[in-house]
Amino acid sequence: MSSVRPRIGAGDVARVAAAVPVLLVLDAMVRLLGVRRGQQVLERLVPLRALAPDRDPAGGVEAAGIALALDRAAARVCRWSGRCLRRSLALWAWLRLRGVDAQIQFGVRRQGTALVGHAWVSHDGLAIAETAEMLAAHVSFGEVK
Repeated sequence: MSSVRPRIGAGDVARVAAAVPVLLVLDAMVRLLGVRRGQQVLERLVPLRALAPDRDPAGGVEAAGIALALDRAAARVCRWSGRCLRRSLALWAWLRLRGVDAQIQFGVRRQGTALVGHAWVSHDGLAIAETAEMLAAHVSFGEVK
């Protein structure tokens, strides 16, 4: 699986600030409802829109920039485990608003004797805003539907 990952610019500071409350709400949703039910509620709140003919079907660099802003916001306010899941849910919802039918992928990797989980968003086999190293380190076991 290949990846798209941009650098953050000065204009992305507002995106980071906007991402903070979104991540906090998604955290509460996941804690109260669990992942599957939380995504189902989010799916009803954020319906998949029709893709405009002039839009990149994978969200392109814009999606990668949003993901990077979510990463930065999560690193500042999310001191709990599973922030990749909250970031993935937020990016997944943002892509749905733009008509992109993306998937949330789950995978694991070994860290010593433990298994460590990770979540990321993909579209048509392209991981959005993940490094090649991160993807290579994790064995994917599918998407949430």
